[in-house]
Amino acid sequence: MGHKRDQEGRVIRAKSHLVAQGFTQTFGVDYYKTYSPVVHLASLWSICALAVRNNWPIHQMDMDNAYLNASLQEPIYMKQPDGYFQGTNQHVLLLKKCLYGLKQSGYEWYKCLSTALSTIGFQKSYSDAAVFFRHGEKGQAIIGTAVDDLTITAPNLSIIQGIKDNLNKIFKMKEFREIHWLLNPKTDRDFSDKTISISQETYIDKIVKKLIYKMQKLLHTS
Repeated sequence: MGHKRDQEGRVIRAKSHLVAQGFTQTFGVDYYKTYSPVVHLASLWSICALAVRNNWPIHQMDMDNAYLNASLQEPIYMKQPDGYFQGTNQHVLLLKKCLYGLKQSGYEWYKCLSTALSTIGFQKSYSDAAVFFRHGEKGQAIIGTAVDDLTITAPNLSIIQGIKDNLNKIFKMKEFREIHWLLNPKTDRDFSDKTISISQETYIDKIVKKLIYKMQKLLHTS
């Protein structure tokens, strides 16, 4: 169970996932590769710096249930969730798509996303496998990927919109428009000064609240 937040840190919706029991898997039997690249923070800062310097828009998109887009290569069976049965509760399900919790899900999703971006003209960066770039007739653009979050920048909005339209044909996606969150940190952009500021205010507030709660418990027990 988790939450999505707006640019002010307010919870805008709750989210949950059906999670598989990946701890029961055996390497070499029902999974092999698990590594899934996530954009390096240094790469993300560089993408933002490039966009700010050239006055390019920076947009974000979020995939709906990203792992469900990726196909499993190994046969994996799962106990049916409580309250949902096909046949009887003695039957198990043969999974065709990746679920959160499976060890190979991140790797299979990354392959799926890489293939999709390749079909619309993007190449993978040699220095960061989670950064994709494009040149040529379809328009210059850079995308930083962090599992199901895409940070997209390009010289103008029409190029970004074209990327969104193409991806929407392949995946079910949510649109966040202008960047407000860069992974966890909050961002504020000033176009006139060509600057972007990054704040950990929400994260710091969360840590402080936890510390206060723990201190209150200690004081109460003493």
